[in-house]
Amino acid sequence: MNAEDTTVHDDGKRFRVYLQVVGTIVGILAAATPGVIWAVDHFGHQDPKPPAATQAQSAARNEAGDQQAPPPATTAAGPTTVATTPVAAGNRAYLDTLSPDTGSTNLADLPRALREQPGYEHPVTMPCGSNNSGDTKRLVSYLLEKRYVNLTADVHSYKANPDEYRVQLRFYADNNQPQVVELTGNQQQQFTMPVDGVKKLTLELTCERPGALVTLTNAWLDRA
Repeated sequence: MNAEDTTVHDDGKRFRVYLQVVGTIVGILAAATPGVIWAVDHFGHQDPKPPAATQAQSAARNEAGDQQAPPPATTAAGPTTVATTPVAAGNRAYLDTLSPDTGSTNLADLPRALREQPGYEHPVTMPCGSNNSGDTKRLVSYLLEKRYVNLTADVHSYKANPDEYRVQLRFYADNNQPQVVELTGNQQQQFTMPVDGVKKLTLELTCERPGALVTLTNAWLDRA
């Protein structure tokens, strides 16, 4: 064998060895590829580690069996209804708020000397007549129309110079016998009478001397 044949033989041997090495490497890579892919899929896409607070909350939920309270219910704002309580005055009518049926000209304003006095709220004032012919009594009437059951009032007599004098105020419920309040000098008397079923209430004032007057204060009618 000459030198040229020896060179060719050696080159062929080295090529065969090279092919064997390459084949071995390819086989190793082929066998390892599924594991590499699994590792990348398993470890390469993990969520970042939650913060410590989140971990603590998760641990607490696990200890409680994942039983969490529901969020508080929300209610849409709506109109508010305010409850009102009827006052006592709602069940009564003050006499001075009623319009007289007859005798409105026989009423007068409360004298200036009494306007600042306590106890003269809701006044109905009737001056005495002159006691001349045709002016010996004064009358005022109110239509109740069976809407009330009781009349309550304080009756005051007053004269600027309170010498001895006497006045009488009669209360007529329809055509029944009157109830009478009689006062001497500057006096006061509480008065009450039933008016249940009464259609007309009439007040009649007579005076022993002129110049005096009678005032009903805080006079109210209880509603039926």
